[in-house]
Parts: sequence; C-alpha cells; structure tokens
Amino acid sequence: NTHLSMLRPLEILFRFVTAPFRVLPDVIVLGETRCGTTNLCGHFVSVAEASSTSSSSGEMNWKRIRRIKCYTPFCPWAFPELDHKESFYFVGHYLGIVDPYFYRMAFPLKITRWWEERVLGNIFFCFDGCAQYLT
Repeated sequence: NTHLSMLRPLEILFRFVTAPFRVLPDVIVLGETRCGTTNLCGHFVSVAEASSTSSSSGEMNWKRIRRIKCYTPFCPWAFPELDHKESFYFVGHYLGIVDPYFYRMAFPLKITRWWEERVLGNIFFCFDGCAQYLT
C-alpha cells in the first residue's frame, strides 16, 4: 500500500493516453550507482539554465539568442531525490511492465518540441538517466 501512495495516478493516466504523441529522449545517461549519473544529469539542467539567464551586458545585441530548453523525464514515483533525473523505465519500476509504449510516457509532447524549436527558436533537449542500468 505504501508503494501505491507514492504514485502519481492522474498524471500517469494522462501520459499513458498521450504516449503516442510524445518524443523520445535525445540523450540517455546509463550507468551504475555512485558513478556520477545524477551529477551529469544535473549538469545538463544547469547548462540549460545558464543559457536562459545569460545576456550580453554592454552593447545591444539585435540577433536572437537561441536558448537551450532542457526537459527532464517524468518519474511515476514521487521520489524527490531522483525526480527530474530518471524515468525508472530501464530498471522495471513501471509496475513490472517494460514496453516501449510506456517509455514515451516519461517525456514531453511532440508539440512541445515543435513549439520550442519552430515558434520560440530555442534548442530543445530532453534526456533520461539511469543509475542502475548495469546492475
């Protein structure tokens, strides 16, 4: 019963229904526990945040600055330390179901990628990390 209280049922249901309309990650960070996957994933997010806050002081720059928009994976479990870092798909924590259909649930909608790249002119970047892939 404790495991079920850690789930996000409404978001899981919405993501399941919209899975065919979702992107796959650009990068998958695979590793082992205590080998730096969390640090690397945090670095991806911090580089994207730095690109959105950087501005040229001094002279006016009339060119459009392309920002990196980093989208982190959705985790079906409400686990604060690993939320926005890994989807837990590769370790089988999708209630014992490992199917490529369910993997798409962890990532943004295709229209989000289209909006970021085509309309806003940003660089869209999406990743998934797994610290137990080699176990």
